[in-house]
Amino acid sequence: MHLENHKLNHHYFSDEDYIILEGEPSPETLKRITDFICWALDLRPGHRVLDAGCGTGIIASALAERDYVVTAIDSSDFMVSRCGAFASRTANLTCLKQDYHTMSYQNQFDAVVSWNHSLGYTTREDDRNALERMYKALAPGGKLLLDLHNLSAYLKYFIGRHWEERETAFALRDAEYDFSERKFICRGIVAPKGSEPTREQTLTFLEYEPDEIASVLQDIGFADVTFFGDDCPQDCGRMFCPEGYSEESTAMVIRAVKK
Repeated sequence: MHLENHKLNHHYFSDEDYIILEGEPSPETLKRITDFICWALDLRPGHRVLDAGCGTGIIASALAERDYVVTAIDSSDFMVSRCGAFASRTANLTCLKQDYHTMSYQNQFDAVVSWNHSLGYTTREDDRNALERMYKALAPGGKLLLDLHNLSAYLKYFIGRHWEERETAFALRDAEYDFSERKFICRGIVAPKGSEPTREQTLTFLEYEPDEIASVLQDIGFADVTFFGDDCPQDCGRMFCPEGYSEESTAMVIRAVKK
């Protein structure tokens, strides 16, 4: 693992500034995301789900509340603490401090979810290793659901400066794309509304073209690779759908099956 980049990015996920910079989905959006995950993975009560890179645990908790048996893992102490708060009051949810690059599950889960662009924070070799471990974690016939950025849309809409007002601070993002390294460099600035000083974080993350990530998944052994996006027809009703994957879709959600 590329330790320098890992440490730099790990700091981004280590405190409340992450929540300010990234925000959290509204209850309505969370329900729509959860509905999609359940539909795409064909989940049934009692199914065993691994949330790999669970972050604050908001997705893992929503799945556990629907009677799936969820194991949520993350390498950040802050994220595990946030997720652990959900686990303390949510049946069927176990939260562990664990890095998906080193996990060793074998044929244990009916589904693996990796949401909110959890890949891309070290190297492509590390990402492949993580995907291989997700493959091994799945029982035969199990499904992976991988949420990544759609590069074509991010190049249009993400580059430059964008700010949002939060309850306690203003959040500013200043993003650029390194075409040679195929990665974004994003500077996040938190400007508290009170007298506290401004704080700054830097995050770098790799991006994937659809053909590249599909090839990696198939080479590992996954089959039936399907892409979903959020540029859906109005009458679709779903937050993500195959017809919604286009150059305008900000999301690139990939489902793949372990045969």
